[in-house]
Amino acid sequence: MNQKIKFLLENYYNGETSIEEEALLRNFFTEQEVPKALVPDRDMFLMTLEQPNVDDEVIIKDILSETHKWQQIEANRRKIKGYRGAILSSAATIALAIGFTLFFTTNSNTKSLVDTFDDPKMALLETQRVLVLVGSKISQVSDGLEPLDHLQIPLNSFKTFDRFSKGISYLNMVEEIKRPEYIIGDIFSTEGKSKNNQLSKDN
Repeated sequence: MNQKIKFLLENYYNGETSIEEEALLRNFFTEQEVPKALVPDRDMFLMTLEQPNVDDEVIIKDILSETHKWQQIEANRRKIKGYRGAILSSAATIALAIGFTLFFTTNSNTKSLVDTFDDPKMALLETQRVLVLVGSKISQVSDGLEPLDHLQIPLNSFKTFDRFSKGISYLNMVEEIKRPEYIIGDIFSTEGKSKNNQLSKDN
């Protein structure tokens, strides 16, 4: 009998016993006198028997309720992050709109350029130089704004204003480009008229 109990204990410790075999061990340790060699095993076995039975459904309900709580906390975190992102993108859009407004209003209040060149060729060269400088500044600004592409969602409502402002700036540039042509045309036409007048006087 002791050999069979030792074999069952070995299987029990390895987790290989059936319910019937565990019932045999329980009966052996509770109803009979146990040999001295098996006393530590009896104490260990009886200690595991004294543990309270826990209903699996209660454990599952507890786990599910804790899981549900953590899911609610995570959902609230996501909502807060979403609100924070929307608020930050709206604030950035408003700041950009105010910046553009201030930029265009201060530029429109600047004084008109005064003709300071006597030589039309120099005026044309200076105009071309200024236009190249303005073009490079515009490309620098547009390159600097590329990291803000993620703000496009709220900016879509301002695209109409942006197109309108670009159209006005293009018209201003075209007028500035044509202006030296008118000046040069006037100069050449007056020089041509004076030469024609001198030729007619000489004849």
